[in-house]
Amino acid sequence: MTAASFSVSSVVTEIPAHVLTFLICYLLVTGRRKYPLGKTLGLSWPSSWSPLKGGLICVLIAGALFGGGALITYYFPGEKTQLDILIESSAGARIVTALLAVVTAPVVEEMVYRGNRNVVHKFPSMLEYKSPTTMEMCDVKTYLIEDPDPNGPYGAKEVGQGPLLPVPPAVANAVYNAVGVRIDEVPITPEKVLRALKDKARGRDGRYGPDSVPPVSWPEPLKVLTPAEGGDGSEMPRVAVHS
Repeated sequence: MTAASFSVSSVVTEIPAHVLTFLICYLLVTGRRKYPLGKTLGLSWPSSWSPLKGGLICVLIAGALFGGGALITYYFPGEKTQLDILIESSAGARIVTALLAVVTAPVVEEMVYRGNRNVVHKFPSMLEYKSPTTMEMCDVKTYLIEDPDPNGPYGAKEVGQGPLLPVPPAVANAVYNAVGVRIDEVPITPEKVLRALKDKARGRDGRYGPDSVPPVSWPEPLKVLTPAEGGDGSEMPRVAVHS
């Protein structure tokens, strides 16, 4: 697959997200369809046009804009950024990049909304949505188990979700090991830890977060040793799991 074809396909796959965004904005701007969209935005079309004709013309204009953008992306894909070069350099680099993207989720990433306005941020600034720099990022040691996965195409394995999912529970376990309280939601802020510590000092359960979770029929857990533990990527026998 060429860079140009990949760019076009990536644009096409984003259409559902943009349509959903448009629908949400439409409901917000029109007060949940209480006011006409055109008058709310200060737009109008000739009185001789029917709503069907005006809608079709809008669809045609949108299609022409999208087609023009797709052609520009196809013939002028642009140069790769430093991030693209880094991600494509190795599987290890992709894992570290994925970890960097999620490592702040259990610590500082939080979207706080205003109490009297739906989906309106309380702090509409990127200064409140922080990401670590090279000064805050820890050293990362990556283990790649070069073993074909029979469940993947041609034995391939993913290198994206794997580094993402374990990070929040790992940070929560680290907090528990350090101070003895459980924080069951992210971000794990000092205020939540302090409240859990106060509850524990009063004889209550030292936890903070939801009181319950929906019932889920979890399968039996799998135990796979890391290379440092002498593992080779294979699942341990069931007897060893419960030993």
